[in-house]
Amino acid sequence: MNHSSHIAKNICTLREDIHVHIKFSVAFKVLTNPEYFEHFLAPQFENVQVNVDGFSSSLRLPMKTEILTMSRRGGDSDTINYQGELGSGCALLAWKINPETTTEVHIAAELRYAVSSGIISKLTESTIFKAHRLQSIRDSLWLLKQYLENFENDKA
Repeated sequence: MNHSSHIAKNICTLREDIHVHIKFSVAFKVLTNPEYFEHFLAPQFENVQVNVDGFSSSLRLPMKTEILTMSRRGGDSDTINYQGELGSGCALLAWKINPETTTEVHIAAELRYAVSSGIISKLTESTIFKAHRLQSIRDSLWLLKQYLENFENDKA
């Protein structure tokens, strides 16, 4: 399910979700450890570099590339927040994991980002960049689903 909204005047939010056949604990382990991100972040996220509490990457969009520098910050027992650092093209990447059964979860990804206030920036965001950002989330969720559903087989 795709949700898109404007939280503040120049902050946009994109949300997508997916059903995954995996235990909550495995999904939580993978999403709280950026070392796994290179296995499922979509190809639009280039040069993924991880550290103890976050990651950095370049998000390739048509006609431009945004640098994301994210650090894990707080959250609930079912939500993992990666907060954008100063100068990052993204304000927040949140993963929310809802257990449905003992072996199935629903994972939602939320991306918040700032758009410049100029008319050209707003037009290019709504006509070009938004669709590509959304596709990068969709692609990442699909790759995450595949990675998680094979995670324990890969580790055996």
